[in-house]
Amino acid sequence: DVNLSPGEKAVFTGTYLLTQTDVDTLYASGDTSIDNVASATGTTPSDGTVTSNEDPAAVPLTPEALLTLAKEYVGYTDGQAEGQLGHGVLSAGDTLNYTFTVENVGGVTVTNVTINELTFDLGNDAIDIVPPTDVNLSPGEKAVFTGTYLLTQTDVDTLYASGDTSIDNVASATG
Repeated sequence: DVNLSPGEKAVFTGTYLLTQTDVDTLYASGDTSIDNVASATGTTPSDGTVTSNEDPAAVPLTPEALLTLAKEYVGYTDGQAEGQLGHGVLSAGDTLNYTFTVENVGGVTVTNVTINELTFDLGNDAIDIVPPTDVNLSPGEKAVFTGTYLLTQTDVDTLYASGDTSIDNVASATG
């Protein structure tokens, strides 16, 4: 209970715990600030009610949707050794194994994250990418996708003929 004499002031403070849902909702709406309007109300000596003017406050909010992707070749499975990890020269029938680690480094939740294979040295057959169970990423959250590619004799012959000693490919993540 605060009593104010003429000319006196009182300072009140308030807090609000911003949730990820709040940030996501504002981002989706295109709003770039958290707006709040307050007023003060009191009782006069004759038990009447007096209300102040309304005073707005805006807190800037500029979250960003941002993903990073780390793609890694993690070895191959030897097609001639019944699924054993390969140690040596790649040959037709071997399976190339990849991981795609996507991290949400932005400030909003990103949903339905997918991996896009942009370029791949071995022609039109893209890497078979398997998503994790959860492809919705909160800020700071990571998801690991796995990928495989079955090496064909045509792939081996093409790489040998070109003199290229590595299989290059580039991917991106979207959501």
